[in-house]
Amino acid sequence: MLMNATIKVLGAKKSKGDFNGKPYDNTVLYQEVSMKQGEDYLGAASEEIKWGNSSNFDHLKVTGIKFPFVADVTLEQVTNGRTSTLVIVDLKPQVQAKN
Repeated sequence: MLMNATIKVLGAKKSKGDFNGKPYDNTVLYQEVSMKQGEDYLGAASEEIKWGNSSNFDHLKVTGIKFPFVADVTLEQVTNGRTSTLVIVDLKPQVQAKN
């Protein structure tokens, strides 16, 4: 299932290498999420969301985009048969204002 959303990206991390003979290569973005309303919660938090391989991180780095930034994303809900998660399949940063 694909869906569109707008998110605020706070940071990004890439991981690429080999662990016990098994290669891995991914990019994780940290998006801002609102805390649930209540007496014991204030402000916002960040949540990880997967975004393909490390080439996505490298692309962000060479574009020189300033963090945090707002982006329009296409998300896909995927499952392993037990739990579901959202992954980014497309990300388009919104135009940043010049200072």
